[in-house]
Amino acid sequence: MGVKSTGKYQLEVKLAAPQEYFKMILARETLAPLNQKFVEQQGDKYGTSSKTTLYNGPFVSKGWSGSTTQWTLNKNPYYWDKKYVKLSKINYSVIKDPSTAYNLYQTKKLDQMTLVGEQAQQLSKHKDVVKRNLAATSYLQYNLKRNNGLENAKIRQAISLSINRKQLTDRILKNGSQPASGFVPRKVATKPNGKQDFYDASQVKNTAEYKPKLAKKLFAEGLKEVGKDKISATVITADASASEQVAVFIQDQLQKNLPKLDLTLQKVPQKSRIASVNEGNFDISFQGWSADFADPYTFLQIFPSDSAQNHTGWKNEAYDQAITDSLNKNAANKTARWNDLVKAEKILMKDQVITPIYQQNNEDLVNPNLKGISYNQINGHYSYKTAYVANK
Repeated sequence: MGVKSTGKYQLEVKLAAPQEYFKMILARETLAPLNQKFVEQQGDKYGTSSKTTLYNGPFVSKGWSGSTTQWTLNKNPYYWDKKYVKLSKINYSVIKDPSTAYNLYQTKKLDQMTLVGEQAQQLSKHKDVVKRNLAATSYLQYNLKRNNGLENAKIRQAISLSINRKQLTDRILKNGSQPASGFVPRKVATKPNGKQDFYDASQVKNTAEYKPKLAKKLFAEGLKEVGKDKISATVITADASASEQVAVFIQDQLQKNLPKLDLTLQKVPQKSRIASVNEGNFDISFQGWSADFADPYTFLQIFPSDSAQNHTGWKNEAYDQAITDSLNKNAANKTARWNDLVKAEKILMKDQVITPIYQQNNEDLVNPNLKGISYNQINGHYSYKTAYVANK
């Protein structure tokens, strides 16, 4: 790829190969222009707090440091389209306990909150509920480099087949989330002929269904192959209430269906969980990934063997080749590229280097007087540029 300036407000971009999702990438905030002088002044601290971030959008952050639980967005007086921005300030709070959040909503100290667990079921018919679909998958990621048994594909497959995902979404999450039997979620992409969703096209049998008998068989075979009588592993998960509920459910399922798997849960702040995964200091991580743009590649780009985001230690030549072909020789052929990505997803699911658990969907309580919020189903981002409070 080559980029050059052809004027004060114009760039010319030359791609090595055609990419149909390129325009979607250009629209993302990660490709917004940066003020070079400001960035260089901040050095490594750039973007780590409100004070070390520069803004050109409708709001300016104040009081955020990466670990704070409260901060504000204030209307940007220099925003080019400020006449359409109605809100002068938005107050953000991180509230880990759902009951506390609901109490604040009831007393009108919150105008918007996300429902989880029992709360979601109890309040699903509340007059203020707004349903949000999201192109995001929550999954287990395995570290294959520790020689503790998880490097064996049959053991990973057994773990996946021991989890009743429908029971999880129906009885624990109760927020509209759906069982996931693939990494790429539903409604991210459709076959070039418009007749099949990528999620359906890439399904692989006996990888992510609930089949405890098959799980026991595969687990026994896997133990024999790695020369172990049992396996011990730790699952790290964020210390948020919803993540903990899911992790406990998975632990219970595996204790019931795979008694020779000793699974310990470790709850840590999300920032610590991410650091542990990046450093390779984990056995299994319960985590999530959401789409950056409407294309399967935004998920599948994680797992080529040379990807900086692949923290599993997994390497598969066929997977690497499928991704490479989708980016190069088949980039301009929509059908061939589709087939490459379907092939890659199937390889990923067959090996179970990750175990998809559920596709995230949310239900929010929103103050009926709060209008004009825009929601992006692909990345789950909210835009408050045109938001306003009626009757005030």
